[in-house]
Amino acid sequence: MSLTQLTLNEDLSAEFPRLQGATVEVGLADGRRISITQLDVATATESDVRYRFRLACGEVLGSERCDQIEAFVDDLDRSQDAGPLLSLCSKSSRSGRRRAAG
Repeated sequence: MSLTQLTLNEDLSAEFPRLQGATVEVGLADGRRISITQLDVATATESDVRYRFRLACGEVLGSERCDQIEAFVDDLDRSQDAGPLLSLCSKSSRSGRRRAAG
């Protein structure tokens, strides 16, 4: 079973190449769906995206945590649970790992 799906949005495609829009929708385990649409996104290579991420992340979480987040996202399509990403992105989590309740 694929965890990702790419679909064509006719309304956004009709505006291309004048605008380069995109919608991202995430389905949660509890059935909720979260989505966001940008009518015009800035063109960026993978290197550009990673560079911008590392700049923004590094200022807030430090380079070690950015490495962990980047590695987790790189393998996200093979993961059964995206939950650990929330912990990795939390400023309050020092190790980036979930702590056992108890």
